[in-house]
Amino acid sequence: MIALDKAAISRNFSAAAGAYDGWAAAQDDIAAALVRRLPAALDPGAVVELGCGTGLLARRLLARFPAARLRGLDLAAGMIEACRRRFEGERRASFEVADAEDPRACAGPVDLVATSCAAQWFADPAGTLRRWARALAPDGAFAAALLVRGSYPELDAAHRAALGAPFPGLALPTEDDVARLLAGAGLAPVTLEAEVVSVRYRSARDALASFRGIGAVLRDQPGRGALGAGGARRLLAAYPALDGGACVTHRVVHAVARPAP
Repeated sequence: MIALDKAAISRNFSAAAGAYDGWAAAQDDIAAALVRRLPAALDPGAVVELGCGTGLLARRLLARFPAARLRGLDLAAGMIEACRRRFEGERRASFEVADAEDPRACAGPVDLVATSCAAQWFADPAGTLRRWARALAPDGAFAAALLVRGSYPELDAAHRAALGAPFPGLALPTEDDVARLLAGAGLAPVTLEAEVVSVRYRSARDALASFRGIGAVLRDQPGRGALGAGGARRLLAAYPALDGGACVTHRVVHAVARPAP
């Protein structure tokens, strides 16, 4: 179990909903890569997306599966409002403010459970995966793009140089952890592939602003204090430069799995 303040997560992502798409180049690329990895024969009727954000993955799933009905869940009311605007008039999609980790939100049978760049905010990843795996139809599929350890090396390097300690970010799993999480949920991998997605920004200031732009900040989380103005300046000055710009690098595991026999 990971100590997280879900109310703070909801506030931060809701505040970013209006600007999210403009900053979410990596998240959009990662969602597209996940959909490309879905089996060609997959033809789900009922689809649930965990942590749907503004609908970047949802739009790709609806386009890929024209007969599907999609239910999107997100903690942040602002994100759900953005989805409802984006898919206004789309009868195949519905969106609700809900915690994907809440057992009351978990209802099946579901033909496809999908999530992209959201599971790092789960307080109990193992338990959440188990519940949704049990909600799958016998021939259903679970598809996830999971941020793993090794993400954001630039931010970690800057924090070490500026403040003398690793960046106190979220507890990301290793690639091996992902395999163990799937097995513990009773899921057998069909695809388990790692990918590096790097986005280049004009400056270190923009690179750091990208986290705030999508709502992925640790403000008000337990044990994570504010840097203060001086710490922020040192972090910015220490952020690695690259040919006049700066990068944010994500390490992702794309997992597609079926219920184990």
